[in-house]
Amino acid sequence: MVGIQQHVLEVSVSGINRKQRSITRLFPDFGDKVKGVADKGGIRLVNLEPGVWHWKIHSGTKDNVWYDADLVFKDVEGELQKHIANRRLWTIDKKHADLRKVAKKLMFSADIQIFCSCPAFQYWGPAHILSLSKYDAHARGTEPRPPKIRNPKQYGAVCKHLQTLLNVFPWYQTDMAKWLRDYYTEFIRDLEDRSSAQYGEVQRVAGELGRRQERPSRPQPELGPEVEEPVEPTEPVEPEVEEPEAEAPETEKPTRRPRRRRRPRRPGEEEEEENERI
Repeated sequence: MVGIQQHVLEVSVSGINRKQRSITRLFPDFGDKVKGVADKGGIRLVNLEPGVWHWKIHSGTKDNVWYDADLVFKDVEGELQKHIANRRLWTIDKKHADLRKVAKKLMFSADIQIFCSCPAFQYWGPAHILSLSKYDAHARGTEPRPPKIRNPKQYGAVCKHLQTLLNVFPWYQTDMAKWLRDYYTEFIRDLEDRSSAQYGEVQRVAGELGRRQERPSRPQPELGPEVEEPVEPTEPVEPEVEEPEAEAPETEKPTRRPRRRRRPRRPGEEEEEENERI
């Protein structure tokens, strides 16, 4: 837990650049001041040591006046462990890490501390702002006194001299690669060996898995031709014939006797019939 908190409280070159964007609220002409430093004499890389680079930066207003500046890289070995493990930062043949690629990553991801000996660094706020726990970026001790008069709202993070340094710092990628080679060669080789071993093991396992997937399945034992078993003859079965359903007998309708036509009576027959009834 302590390690996580410590990492959060540190700042990189990118973090300082983000904080520095507010400096124009204090100095609207800050860009012109930085340009004045370059016009007067610019910046010189004086010496490189393990973990720290020493610079000389010319005054932006006075002739032949140089200020000392330090750029400290914290936990270089921890950063190298992270970047050497990234195989995309190796040479094309993957034999070793490409130090120029590693240097480019390290220049902006490493936690740093900085310092300038100019009066502005001390009295206009940078010394105090960089001493805050959320930055922990003062390279030479700390400054607990805030700039209540000159910069009460604590705009920016660095002076114009350190801003000049940060502006040209990306051009020193070759120097960074040489610095890594001069002071961290053995450590880098050890990381390369471990990374190559791990990468080789991963490749071996991946190849084994690939071969297992491509390996044909175990052949099944061959069986002889199928022989049909003789079927015992069976007595023919006569097909069932459905008998037609018996039709219900039609009921005869009673025939109607033809009606006899009565012949016309002759005269006297009616009287005879009447007499017979009597």
